[in-house]
Amino acid sequence: AVSHPHFPAPDDPGSTRLPHCLIDYFFMGQEEGKVLPMLGMKERQSKMKFAHQVEEKGPNEYAIEAIVEDIEQLGIKRFIFKSDQEPAILALKERIIEALGKKYEVIPEESPVGDHQANGEIENAIKEVEKQIRVLKIALEQKIQRVLKDDHPIMAWIPEYAGFLLSRFQGGANGKTPYERLKGKEYRRALV
Repeated sequence: AVSHPHFPAPDDPGSTRLPHCLIDYFFMGQEEGKVLPMLGMKERQSKMKFAHQVEEKGPNEYAIEAIVEDIEQLGIKRFIFKSDQEPAILALKERIIEALGKKYEVIPEESPVGDHQANGEIENAIKEVEKQIRVLKIALEQKIQRVLKDDHPIMAWIPEYAGFLLSRFQGGANGKTPYERLKGKEYRRALV
């Protein structure tokens, strides 16, 4: 039942449809009260994914700067910015749009209240990011032979690296990575 709950958007690089940036909050961790919110974003056409740990929900400066940087990295100047109708995400989107300024044409869009299918695309992207975060955390714990607490400073970096890896190395149905769909070439920089 969960294998294909939503029809994927057509993978047409020549499409004249506007790009969509989808955004939502998510939480990970096991320690009650010490779990910080994370912010996930996906661009629909390229399937690029981004994730950031933030101090709080709503329009904080780090979240605004991080998402603005992600959008600049995508190189899109006109797009639909989609989220649910949660007040914290709406306030954040508003501030991001302000920060992008006049050089961007941003069309805000919200999914209907209670319609989980309308937000399913970003929720599925977040599930992929969460899996990658868990893999990276477990691999690091095994390497250093130590359990990392949810509030350890490295936990702020792992979500960003998870999005980075998924966007550059996860092949799609057409065999291309999100980076290849966006840039037209493979990612070839050395990883440290």
